Amino acid sequence: MSENVPVGVGGVPLLPRNAVIKVIGVPSRWAILTLLGDGQPKMVSELAQALNWPLTTVSKQLHVMKAAGVVVKGQAGMYRIPAQFFPQPGKPLVDFGYCVLRLDVREPD
Repeated sequence: MSENVPVGVGGVPLLPRNAVIKVIGVPSRWAILTLLGDGQPKMVSELAQALNWPLTTVSKQLHVMKAAGVVVKGQAGMYRIPAQFFPQPGKPLVDFGYCVLRLDVREPD
C-alpha cells in the first residue's frame, strides 16, 4: 500500500474526508445509513419501503453514497456498508476513520 494513503483502524484505507462529509451531512443519506447500520445488505425497494420514499429518491442517494465508497452494491443489487467499517461486528457503530457513527440513536421527534 502506498505511504501516501492514510489508514484508519486495522490498516483500512480511509475514504476521502470530503466524500464522507458529503454523505453524512445530508439527513436523507443518514437515514439510509441508519437502516444499513445493522450490517445486513438491503435492496433499494426494501430501503424505500422502510423510509416511505420513492425508489428514485433512494436510488439517487445510494448512487452518491456508492461513489463516495460509503456503501457498496453487491449481489442481486443489494446495498450494504462495507464490513471493514464496522469495528465491532453486530453493533451499529460505523468507523470511517474521521468519525465514528452511532446509527442506533434516534433523533427526537
